[in-house]
Amino acid sequence: MDDGRTQSPFGEVTFWLDRANGLVLGYEYTKADFWREQGTAGDDYTGNGASIRYLHRFGPHVTTSLGYAYTDRDFDGTTTEDYKVHQGNFGYEQSFSQNLSLSLGFGYFIQDNDISDNERGYAYNLSVRRQIKQYTTVTVGGSGGWSEAYLEAERRGFTKYWSANATIEHQIAAPLSCSVGGSYRKDKDDTGRRWKTIRGDVELNYSFLRYFIAALGYRYSKRNDDVDSADYTDNRVMLRLTASKLMRW
Repeated sequence: MDDGRTQSPFGEVTFWLDRANGLVLGYEYTKADFWREQGTAGDDYTGNGASIRYLHRFGPHVTTSLGYAYTDRDFDGTTTEDYKVHQGNFGYEQSFSQNLSLSLGFGYFIQDNDISDNERGYAYNLSVRRQIKQYTTVTVGGSGGWSEAYLEAERRGFTKYWSANATIEHQIAAPLSCSVGGSYRKDKDDTGRRWKTIRGDVELNYSFLRYFIAALGYRYSKRNDDVDSADYTDNRVMLRLTASKLMRW
């Protein structure tokens, strides 16, 4: 099994040209390194991701978007094929009230491989958010499209997937909140191999000094693979510190 490290600095800027029209520009650079004590590790790679989205507001409650995203992967060795991914997307968001909102998107992607045949498929997402009490919010949704799995116990590479998820968030006090969530996901790689993943999460968040959030979380994952020896159960505890500040100009 490879040890690995991925570094991905990114940035995103939103420009509103007027009250109804805006642009979102994004860029991400990825550098991934792999090693192991015995044997040969998987190929290191670098990658770029760039995106542009046009936003249009139909009044205060409806926003649509039309976008394009580009991703590439350049592997150092010869065992993994370089590729590029082109994806177009349409998005729709609507706020029906202060307590109910909807977000959905639909797109199409092409994986342009250097040698082998290209892969194509649809990408989609749906999310419904409902505030059921003053301090409790429920979100249900699903998504599908393409993904990458290079840092798992087994290197899977480029995969297609679909998933469904649900989350409950509760504000315990002004600086303290908690969330409980679960998801079900199915993946398929380029050889036709399939696997299913069930996941559950619990997280406690504490806000302090205006710009900081400390989070303590637990995650349970269980994978059921076509290959029985690849099944596993994973228990993970995470401590995360986040700093953010909204800048307007």
